[in-house]
Formats: sequence, structure tokens, C-alpha cells
Amino acid sequence: MEQLEITLGIVNGSEIKVIQNEEKLVPIKPICEALGVASNKQIGKIKDDPILGLVETLGVSTGKDGKSYQMQCLPLKYVFGWLFRIDSRNVKEEAKETVIAYQMMCYDLLYDYFAGYADYVETKQQKIEKYLKMAEAARMNFRTAKDRLATIEKGLKEARGVTFEEYKAANGQYDIFESVDYGLETTECKDH
Repeated sequence: MEQLEITLGIVNGSEIKVIQNEEKLVPIKPICEALGVASNKQIGKIKDDPILGLVETLGVSTGKDGKSYQMQCLPLKYVFGWLFRIDSRNVKEEAKETVIAYQMMCYDLLYDYFAGYADYVETKQQKIEKYLKMAEAARMNFRTAKDRLATIEKGLKEARGVTFEEYKAANGQYDIFESVDYGLETTECKDH
């Protein structure tokens, strides 16, 4: 497979590249130069690291002079963790603000991943429980209203069913319309 170099960006005048062959590799030395930290010390720390030491490898990359050089590299997926561990007090002044901002972003992302998700789940569960209680109260109110409506409709049906003869037989009293207590407020009708 043909090797391809992609420039990720330029930091403090140094090109940060990804070497792409079987996997994406990032040379360590140009990043160290951009940050103003000793590349030989960083490579030593990488080699001593129980995780990074297993994945660190050599790759061929183009130097500032345009020539190809073998350089110590890390797979792209490990570079971000390595950068997070660089002590911001040891980088050159013009890179310090950027390194601290990057590390703060890492802390935020780690929090969001581990604790933020727990906050999300707890908040979501509280909302769900709130709406479940509201739904149950609405169902109860609906049942009560439905029962009351059925009673009212029954009374309406009975009132419509009273004939003139029944009315006369009751001596014109409106109480024949209220043979069942429907729990409604009633107003007396007066003859006009």
C-alpha cells in the first residue's frame, strides 16, 4: 500500500502530519518541537508507558527540509491521550494557553462521558417519573369526568323521557325530573 502524508495542521510553525499506510500514524518529534518540549524525553516516556510503549512504532515522514526520515510515531487514536498527559508547565510560553485549553476540553469530555451520562440518566428518569404522575392524575380526572358525564347523560335522557302526562300527574312539579340524585347543582324553575 502506498504511503500518504496528510497535514493535520500547523502549530507554532511545525506541520503536524498523519502518515497513512496500514494505520494512521503521527510522528512525535514535530509535535514536541511545536510545543517546545524535548522529543527525546517524550519518546522515552512513551516507551516506558505500559500502553503507549506497546503501540509506539517507527514511521517514515517528511521533515522540514523535504527529506524522508524515520520517526517515532504513535497511532492517531493514542496521540490525544499522550498530549493530555504533557505537563503544561513544561511547554513553551506561546503554546501554553493552547495546551491548557486542550487539556480542559479533555477533562470536560471525560466528565461528559463518565459522569455526564449518569446526570443525563438521572435527569431523564426524574422527568419520566414526573410525567407518569401527571398522566396518572389526568387519567383519574378523566375517569371521574367520564363517570360524571355518564350520570349527567343519564339524567338528561330521563328528563327528555318525561311526558306531559307524567308532568301533569305530578301536579306540575319539577321534582319528577330529579328522581335520581346526579350530584349536580340545580336551580328551581319558577312558573312565569
